[in-house]
Amino acid sequence: MAVVVMMVMGSTTASALPLDDPVEAVKGVVSRVLPQYLDDFRFAVIPPWNGQDIFIVETMNTEEGDVVVSVQGNNGVSLASGAYYYVAHACNVSVSWSGDQTAKPSPLPPLPHPIQVVRQYKWSYYMNVCTVSYSMVWWDWYRWEREIDWMALSGLNLALAFTGQEKTWLETFKRFNVTLEELQDWFSGPAFLA
Repeated sequence: MAVVVMMVMGSTTASALPLDDPVEAVKGVVSRVLPQYLDDFRFAVIPPWNGQDIFIVETMNTEEGDVVVSVQGNNGVSLASGAYYYVAHACNVSVSWSGDQTAKPSPLPPLPHPIQVVRQYKWSYYMNVCTVSYSMVWWDWYRWEREIDWMALSGLNLALAFTGQEKTWLETFKRFNVTLEELQDWFSGPAFLA
């Protein structure tokens, strides 16, 4: 039985971040993945749009003439995906499994007008059973943190997780009087949970 869990911005780092502070959570994501852009962003939390997730991105000039990027969103994933929207569309940034292109143009390009994106669906599901079993089972925390950061930047807010799958199986089989000793050889190991 696969379990689907919601990704919560703020719970994705080994250091303790408050779960109710999406601005600090997204700053953590940007500092890890796009550190050269961190000082250029101004993040703010806004209410959802008619119950839907939203982000608004706009650029402004400082008194010194520098461009700063305002990102407003109703949660951490919206803020992160708004920040990535700007760097991907205005700065040609790409963050991927295959490599990153995160060069920062100077000066930062201004947007011609504010960009508002309202999520059409409540959930953006990610992953499949083969990837989780064959690839991710061997990841260390650094690799997991990078993936979770990438998910937030990409606007993904629902990830497949097999955490606890064998425990669910164990409890189910116990209801049919199958013993732990009988199941020991049946459980195949982390690379074969799919």
